[in-house]
Amino acid sequence: MHDREYTIQDYLFIVIKRKITIIISLIVVTAAAGIYYYTRPHMYLSSSTLIIESKEFGFGEQVPTWLKEETARPVQYYQALMASRVYLNRVAQLIMTDTLLTAEMQPDPEELYELIATGTSLLSSEYTDFIYLTARAEKPELAYVLAVHATEVLKVRCQEIDNEELKNTVDFINEQMAVSRKNLEETERALQEFKNRTNITFSNEDGGMLNEIAQYESELTRVQTELEMTRSNLNSYRQMLRNMLGTSVSDNLITDSPEVVRIRDSIERLETQKNSAPHGSAEESRLVEQIAEERQKLVQFLINSAGGQSALGDEDVKLQSLREKVINLELDLSQLDNRERYYKRLINNFKRDNPNLMQDALEYLRLKRSQTVAENVYTILLEKGEEAKIKMATGSGGLRIVDYPILPQWPLAGNRIRNMMAAVVLGLALGFGLALLQEFLDHNVQTREDVTAQDKLNLLGTIPDMGTPKKQHTGKYLFRRSSKHRSYSENGVFLIDQMKPKTPTVEAYRMLGANLIFTGVDEKIKEVLVTSPNAGEGKTLTTANLAIAWALSGQKVLIVDCDLRKPKQHRLFKLQTNFGLVEHLVKDMPLSMVTHKTPVTNLHLISCGTIPPNPLELISSQKMADFIKEVRHQYDIVMYDSAPVLPVTDTKILATMLQGTLLVFKHDKTPKSSVYQVLEALEKARARIYGAVLNDVANKWGYRYYYRIYFGSYYHSYDYQ
Repeated sequence: MHDREYTIQDYLFIVIKRKITIIISLIVVTAAAGIYYYTRPHMYLSSSTLIIESKEFGFGEQVPTWLKEETARPVQYYQALMASRVYLNRVAQLIMTDTLLTAEMQPDPEELYELIATGTSLLSSEYTDFIYLTARAEKPELAYVLAVHATEVLKVRCQEIDNEELKNTVDFINEQMAVSRKNLEETERALQEFKNRTNITFSNEDGGMLNEIAQYESELTRVQTELEMTRSNLNSYRQMLRNMLGTSVSDNLITDSPEVVRIRDSIERLETQKNSAPHGSAEESRLVEQIAEERQKLVQFLINSAGGQSALGDEDVKLQSLREKVINLELDLSQLDNRERYYKRLINNFKRDNPNLMQDALEYLRLKRSQTVAENVYTILLEKGEEAKIKMATGSGGLRIVDYPILPQWPLAGNRIRNMMAAVVLGLALGFGLALLQEFLDHNVQTREDVTAQDKLNLLGTIPDMGTPKKQHTGKYLFRRSSKHRSYSENGVFLIDQMKPKTPTVEAYRMLGANLIFTGVDEKIKEVLVTSPNAGEGKTLTTANLAIAWALSGQKVLIVDCDLRKPKQHRLFKLQTNFGLVEHLVKDMPLSMVTHKTPVTNLHLISCGTIPPNPLELISSQKMADFIKEVRHQYDIVMYDSAPVLPVTDTKILATMLQGTLLVFKHDKTPKSSVYQVLEALEKARARIYGAVLNDVANKWGYRYYYRIYFGSYYHSYDYQ
């Protein structure tokens, strides 16, 4: 089909044309919204304010990152706890045991469970550490009780989970302390034996060289202390992860995906630059911040790859927290390995560059370093264990209540006016969408492009819908009713000789006749076959009015009713005819006996006459061809009203015998497919087509717009006086 760009006027036309659909949509949506907003019960809201606390251990700079600080848990962690079955069951049990509430309301257990799941929510605030726990219910007492119990259960559940984690930490520390105590005893014994054997003590008498190697050894000692602690804790957390999953767990959660490799390479490059930067300089601080950012990116990527951050149960929350710790420990272990290799390389380079230093001094420093590492590890584990025990006794679970719920005094403001306005907008939008859908699914002829059929057909004119006689606002009739010839069709539409001369319908037929005459530039038009794809599209009335328009202009015109199945021309002109075309062809009746005068000057009519049993044979006969030649010379123009093209074959044969054909399409009724079918049928018959006329364009503003836009604004102003 021929495509065109739609403008604002096009959409306005669709709105006016489909206004019933839009109005119905508006009424339905607005009524549904009104019923919903004005009949639903009031809702009451009660809420509490909580603050999320961070976990600060504070063991000093010598402690690894995972022991120093554990950041506050995200809001999603607490939302997952509130969605767990354990939490919902506990809140429901507390509410059911509230004797005052149950005696007054008697809540249903299933409805109460659903109310807790849907009526409670946890919202973040503009302040990072503050969150709000809200509870909604139809009664203020229920909203208040629900908020109180939901807050208390959330706090208790957080304490239980933290205590369980701290208990596991204490058990792990006790195991590690036994191992660390044994290592400390062995290093102290080895150092004492070395002293007894060599009688060496460490001093600065050798100048800056031993100070340099001592600094390297000290840094290496610190790194190895962290490395030992990190490796030990990593093994423990891996074992805890295996116990929780019940399956084998990879020794390394940090995968070798391209993104992970890229981030790790970036971290190692930054670590190398930091080691080379002056200690305490701004460059070192900047590199430390960049390393922390890259670590955070890697941890977040690995956590998302392992299953996302959102969880539904307590076990999922614990599992996610444990995985995050293992990933952080693996990153610490990787960084500490790099530092250990770095300081060992410095020490080896120092030994290579200074081969004369006493090996005993270096051995002494090594043993001293091992002793320091063992002491530091044991001290850290001891402090860590005491800290965990204190937190088990005094911990708040990461949440602290700042503001407790209160009994709501007023229901929530529903803002019904705003909601109703939104419903109106939604109804209009839905109606417009349905109107566009109807327009898209409408396969009938609407526009000039539908008629022209991809520029294969010329549109010679358009005829407005004449309707039935009605008064205008001036109180005068649109058509003259006093004429003695009050001829009209079965649909109540007047012939143009009964209308005022300057009405749009009269002018439309005059323009159609003029345009049709102009098509015959090389050959004067003497014959016009008027037909349509299907029945009921206005070909009979178009034939009559076009003939009247030519007759009123002074030309001698003949109408021949060749619709031998359903003839209507004699009824249109209110003529009682017993003889017509069939009698002339079958009984050789003279033309003078079958030709009838009409009330219009210069216009004659040959009706069908008796309806024959074999119309196709009559149309295709030699007598019909002789008839056409005979009347061609007696009249200026001969109009042939034929049967529709698609249902029967008569018209296709007749079209090949006549000079040209005028097709009539009815606005908003003729299917677009019929336009192509009738063109194909007449092209196969090699019949000449003058063009087409669009009939019955509704006399409404929306259709009148199409009438003006596509066929000229010539008729937009008339004096009907």
